[in-house]
Amino acid sequence: MRIRVYAPAFADHSVLDERGFLELPPGARLRDLHRILKIPPLARPFVLVAVNYRVSGPGRLLEDGDTVSYFSMAGGG
Repeated sequence: MRIRVYAPAFADHSVLDERGFLELPPGARLRDLHRILKIPPLARPFVLVAVNYRVSGPGRLLEDGDTVSYFSMAGGG
């Protein structure tokens, strides 16, 4: 299956094609994508992830055509 990924800056972008797409096997979950993008386990709790623009957890089953977006929490003030 093919999904579109808006990966965070610290992810491994080499696994994405030039347009930000990635091929995954059927049955892949969001946690599998985290591993493929080499997102450090300690950073995962601080990254908000949306599948098709809806916040999702690591167990979310991905489907062909999904769009996955990552948002880093930022501090400021």
